[in-house]
Amino acid sequence: MTSEDSKKDNTKKERQSWGGLKPAGKDDYQIDNKWGGLKPQKKLKEGDKVGKYGIHMGSRGVYDTRNELNDLTGREWAIFTKSWFMHNPPPRSKKTTFKNQREILHPAKFPETMISEFIYFFTKKGDIILDPFLGTGSTLVACDQAGRKGIGIEISEKWANIARKRTKQIVIQEDARNLAQILKEYDVDEIDFCITSPPYWDMLKKSRGHVKSAHKQREENGLDIIYSKNDKDLGNISDYNEFLEELKDIS
Repeated sequence: MTSEDSKKDNTKKERQSWGGLKPAGKDDYQIDNKWGGLKPQKKLKEGDKVGKYGIHMGSRGVYDTRNELNDLTGREWAIFTKSWFMHNPPPRSKKTTFKNQREILHPAKFPETMISEFIYFFTKKGDIILDPFLGTGSTLVACDQAGRKGIGIEISEKWANIARKRTKQIVIQEDARNLAQILKEYDVDEIDFCITSPPYWDMLKKSRGHVKSAHKQREENGLDIIYSKNDKDLGNISDYNEFLEELKDIS
């Protein structure tokens, strides 16, 4: 047997001595105590510092003080940044008094719980939020819940009045086309975040087919099926290109 053959034979025997692939035992890998390990030396309490920039926020995770965008911890940030997520808002109130928000009246209500997720991610407490198509005030209600300042503009007197009953934030009954002038009159120089649900063109006027849709049910129950009858309402523009041009000029 040559020296090369002997070397190969020894290598083969060494490999066979490893045995098959099996999970390592709990004592197979031990972190040297002198090295320190990757575990905290004490149980963290809410408010404790973590490293140079972190603050332990209890079950929320660790907040990084360098975060200039929002007040979220790393854990909360990661949840929101999923490429898609399912949102299941609570059902709209069917009560018909202002005290109970008259949520069912508006034909295309924006769920507050969804708005608040975006507000929490893109703003900090005390920031100013704008909704130029306020409707019944869902964005401002979300601002109340999140501790932000809200300004809402709504062209319809009916929806603006309902919004005022739902929030103490600023509700302005005006045409959002005059946005720059409106903000100037209210001494607002800067907006931190804008979120809205613009009119769906005149889609609310179109047939949903022959099924008994929510649109038809609302009509049978005497509820609004369009935004308003105001000629200046973007939801009443029949020409799609004209609608896009009007929408584009709101800035």
